Amino acid sequence: MAALGYRPTQADPDVWIKRASKQDGTQYYKLMLVYADDVLHIAKKPEGDMLRLGKEYRLEDSIGPQDRYLGSNTERVQTRDGAVVWSLNCYDYLNNAVQQIRDELKEKNMSLSHFETGLCPYPSSYRPEVDATPIVIEEMTNRFQQLIGILRWSIELGRIDILTEVSCL
Repeated sequence: MAALGYRPTQADPDVWIKRASKQDGTQYYKLMLVYADDVLHIAKKPEGDMLRLGKEYRLEDSIGPQDRYLGSNTERVQTRDGAVVWSLNCYDYLNNAVQQIRDELKEKNMSLSHFETGLCPYPSSYRPEVDATPIVIEEMTNRFQQLIGILRWSIELGRIDILTEVSCL
């Protein structure tokens, strides 16, 4: 990335920036979001840098507007002031995760109906620090970790409203 003239941001070393100019002379920053083997380039004309990057690394034929990045949906949205911006959301990721859990529960003839409305992972009176529930059996430890991973990634994709509950779990 540095060879292409980008530098990592202070806030996130996976977000790289490079000063650029539009045709009318307006200054802006190009962004490259790099996470393992996924790259999302945000620029007025991203082709040049992506082609240079493609000379060093094998890239899929996906130069152009994307509809997904790291499990999130990308979409163009018009704001109230009329500006058109790119947005990320986690609708498909969450819908797929919930459907996967429903299918798994159905297969095991189980449900979450004993958790009241199912809208809260545990009652507000729950105190995890004094929970004496037996530790999950060894065969289920990995599955529990997978489920927590799904929830943590959901938080990364924008569902910060479940952060406290997931952290307690």
